[in-house]
Amino acid sequence: MGRLVYFGGPDHWPAGVTLRHWVRRAVARVTAPTGPHGPDPVPVIANAPGSPLRGHVDDPRPDSLLSRNAVVVRGWHLWGDGAALAVAIEVNGKVVGQAATGTESRPDVARALGVARYAESGWRGIIDLAHEPGDEFVLTVSVWPAPEVAPIELEPVTVRLGNAGASESAGTTGPNRFHGALDLPRPAVPLERGPVNLVGWALTDRLPVSRVEVSVNGESAGRARLGLDRSDVARHHRTAHAEVSGFECLVDLSSLPAAATTVVIEVIAWSLGEESNVITKRRYRLSPPLVGTDRSARMAVLGHRFEEIRSTHQPGPDLNLVVFTHDLGYGGGQLWLAELLRQAGAGRRFECTVVSPVGGPLLDEFERQGIEVHVTQDYPLRDIESYEGRIMETALWLASRSHTAALVNTFGAFFGADAATRLGLATVWAIHESWAPSVYWSVAYPPDYVHPDVRRAALQALSATGALIFEAEETRRQYLGSAVPERAVVVPYGIDSSAIDQYRAATSRAQARRSVGLPPDARVLLIMGTTERRKGQTVVAEAFARMAREYPDTLLVFVGNTGTPYAEALARLLRKAGVERQARLVPVVEDTYRWYRAADLLVSASDVESLPRSVLEAMCFGLPVLATSVFGLPELIDDGVTGFLYEPLDLAETIRALRRVLDLGPEDLAAVAEAGRQLVARHYDSAGYATDVIGLLNGLRKDPAASLGEILAADGRATDHSEISRP
Repeated sequence: MGRLVYFGGPDHWPAGVTLRHWVRRAVARVTAPTGPHGPDPVPVIANAPGSPLRGHVDDPRPDSLLSRNAVVVRGWHLWGDGAALAVAIEVNGKVVGQAATGTESRPDVARALGVARYAESGWRGIIDLAHEPGDEFVLTVSVWPAPEVAPIELEPVTVRLGNAGASESAGTTGPNRFHGALDLPRPAVPLERGPVNLVGWALTDRLPVSRVEVSVNGESAGRARLGLDRSDVARHHRTAHAEVSGFECLVDLSSLPAAATTVVIEVIAWSLGEESNVITKRRYRLSPPLVGTDRSARMAVLGHRFEEIRSTHQPGPDLNLVVFTHDLGYGGGQLWLAELLRQAGAGRRFECTVVSPVGGPLLDEFERQGIEVHVTQDYPLRDIESYEGRIMETALWLASRSHTAALVNTFGAFFGADAATRLGLATVWAIHESWAPSVYWSVAYPPDYVHPDVRRAALQALSATGALIFEAEETRRQYLGSAVPERAVVVPYGIDSSAIDQYRAATSRAQARRSVGLPPDARVLLIMGTTERRKGQTVVAEAFARMAREYPDTLLVFVGNTGTPYAEALARLLRKAGVERQARLVPVVEDTYRWYRAADLLVSASDVESLPRSVLEAMCFGLPVLATSVFGLPELIDDGVTGFLYEPLDLAETIRALRRVLDLGPEDLAAVAEAGRQLVARHYDSAGYATDVIGLLNGLRKDPAASLGEILAADGRATDHSEISRP
């Protein structure tokens, strides 16, 4: 039996029936025997005269030579003025595959017939002939126009087997055809006037897709994220790059005119050979604009209750800090917090409590420093009254413990900012995420998970917070539409440069390599960070696979394997691409220093990243860094001087960038590495940002209206904050 992956198509099937079961049931009706123990047969109509069915089976063509493995069967169908529903694919009278109309874009049909929506008439199925006897087959396609309409059997196609090694489509000498689909959003689902996530897949017979570009109503909406795990596609496409052929792109439709009722989204894929193809061009209906609820009366009642809590809260003269964070694992934002609290002497110099809905390894580290850790439940975000009740309970808890200031770590911990600002605490909110607030909800949560009024509460907390701090100016700009500009400043991130210097002096490169099992003479490219889609590890792996044979002494090492489906797809890609011997995939480790010390160069491929800790640490270790030019990285790296930059979301650019650094001589790389090391040592030590954050907390405690620039200037740090505090 052949297998089919259903990538798209109609959203509504008969109640409780899947596509596969529905087609099987329909086939059973057609072939069932007559008589008292079975239904009467439904007559099979073969190309009936006057039928409203139009369409064509495009592949395979009559007398084609096919492979025994995955065979693509594709075509298009219309039933009257709309698309037909589904097809069943038979080989020698046996059903071996099914497909739904809409699984392949057909702009050629739309152009030929002059109706734009006919682009959704395409279908595509994949059958497997590996277990079919003989070398000649009769392939038949039966079309179901509608749930209660009898199937129509099209003209059979006779095909033969070619060489066992033939390619999936036309062989290595034929055209390099594109395959792909836009899975989400479904064609029949109306789109909200806000962020919409496009999810799909694209590949060609022989080459991976280099980039995917998206347009909205004919205007560019940017490039999609590449290299996403698609094991379902890989089951039917035998090329290595099928494992990571997925893409996604977040487009914001909030600026569309209020009178608009539809929107046209087009997705174009480009191969490494610079061939291009329209994956889909689809018109969607738009939902009516959302109308907010009036909660002014309810908020007046809650505001009066908060006045009572504030009246009983008597903050003392000393710093008693409460910290709200999103979790206590080994992520960039969490390590930023851990380093800050250690440098500031939290738990020893002043009282400190950390509140998190998720535990992790940092819990014990904080407790050893004298910091009290309170792991609580997830915050209720789906219901506004439950949310408000929890805010009230948290404010009472804060007041009972005499906290005098709050530090909120990451936008995802906005609950803490809301509770602290309503209580009137001096609050500093560190935002690491490089998504605007309007986009964040679509990235971090499932659709409609966060109640609209909870979102509004988060935005109110942004405007009420005394200081919003960012690691990069580009990230700060994302928030200027939702925050008071004078309350938003850049506080450069930092690392413990003295600890790194001590480690470098005490541990040689050879010792570090022995400790992690790396060959002494290999050239090691390090990718440090948890394996996740935004970090682009699969794109680096795909690029390296295209050039590994040219650099046989080079080893690609990924540190941060999380065991997710994305990480598993990365492992399969390395294996199928034949570069397992030149690549390592290492789990998340607590001791990252020995990996930096053992490496020759760091690669950072993220498409969303404010200022990655791994880049700063690598530069401080004296490694040359190759990084994508996103958000804060161009503010840190002067291309060719203190590091190397390249454009994200493009496989061809990644290949060119890797060649650039691998072809440089040792002297050139050493000069760039040393310039980067000196830059980080001078301007990015963690003692500096710890001083800034504690200074802001104490300054706002004394005067909530104080200028942030004046507070930061008074802390004595050499960094010039006058430029980064501008509106």
